[in-house]
Amino acid sequence: MQPINFDSFPGMNALNKGGSFEQPLFISNMDITEDKKLIARSGYTKILSINKPHSIYSFDNKLLFVSDSKLYLYGNPLTELLTFNNNKQIYYSVIGDSIYIGNSFDAYRLDASSLSVIGGIWKADYYTYYQGRLLGSNGNKLIFSIPTDFSFLDSINYLTMPSNIQMIAVSKSIGSVSPEVLYIGTANRTVLINGNIVSPEYTYYNSGVVDNTLVYVKEKGVDTPVWASSKGVTMGTINGLIVLDSNNLRATFDTSKKGSSFYDLKKDSIGIIADKRLQTTSFSDNMIVTIRRKNKLL
Repeated sequence: MQPINFDSFPGMNALNKGGSFEQPLFISNMDITEDKKLIARSGYTKILSINKPHSIYSFDNKLLFVSDSKLYLYGNPLTELLTFNNNKQIYYSVIGDSIYIGNSFDAYRLDASSLSVIGGIWKADYYTYYQGRLLGSNGNKLIFSIPTDFSFLDSINYLTMPSNIQMIAVSKSIGSVSPEVLYIGTANRTVLINGNIVSPEYTYYNSGVVDNTLVYVKEKGVDTPVWASSKGVTMGTINGLIVLDSNNLRATFDTSKKGSSFYDLKKDSIGIIADKRLQTTSFSDNMIVTIRRKNKLL
């Protein structure tokens, strides 16, 4: 179809059923420029048909996701890597030349380069690397591997949280790989764990965590955890929790729901979708926080 050009476009009449080129009934995928020109609206092109993908994870320019219980490497065509015995959310942790992947029903160790299966490992949710161990959760228990081999569970030591775990996050001090602290989130509490993982010190916060909203942002070169909580958009620092919301926005989230999040490296901003609302937070070197709602700065 050949394009139709207008010298100017003063508006659209959507009520006149007669219609004309000057008064179109409906316009799809078009925008109006400041000088009243019609141009094609930028959009997206569908390149793959995927049935309800979830558990998306990227590392080393690779993108993994799950669809219909199968783990795929993104590409055109897709590469099928393995099949899980369930279609629930999958958790990932890359340690050295291995990637540990699975949930409380099914888990594997993969070669991080070839993505071939090396073997099975102990089953858990929220896999995280901390203090030379692979951590995970089983209900309200924080469980972890032995220090010498991440594939084997430490059957003697574990930590018990107030209720079922919904997040495991690591926070490091700026400018150093240590010390580091651990944040464990449940629906109604957040627990700061300091010291040796086997016999730690605890700090409790009355701040529940929204499952699946954890995202790490680059703050002075250090990955710092941010998530949605019952108090608002929250950051876990080496010294404690910081609620990032300003006086212009009082955001609280329903911690009984699941959410999602992303980090835009190019724009240095995060987006958190929780409780049917999207909160976007932008960062600078001085940790100045801006909150946007519906693309408006508050």
